Amino acid sequence: MENLAKAIVESMNLFSQFMDKWANEQANVASTTEIPVGDSIASIFSNMVVFLAQLSNEILALI
Repeated sequence: MENLAKAIVESMNLFSQFMDKWANEQANVASTTEIPVGDSIASIFSNMVVFLAQLSNEILALI
């Protein structure tokens, strides 16, 4: 459970870093680079949702 909580925090940090770079025009979501920023943001957000679901399941199992 501790690892899931850490993963959620790290994912939120990565997500905020990407959004900060996008807001400051240091990254272009529509870019066709090797690893498009939009795909990275979507991947991080999707991982966050999975981590939250797993953490919720573990908390519910303890209750």
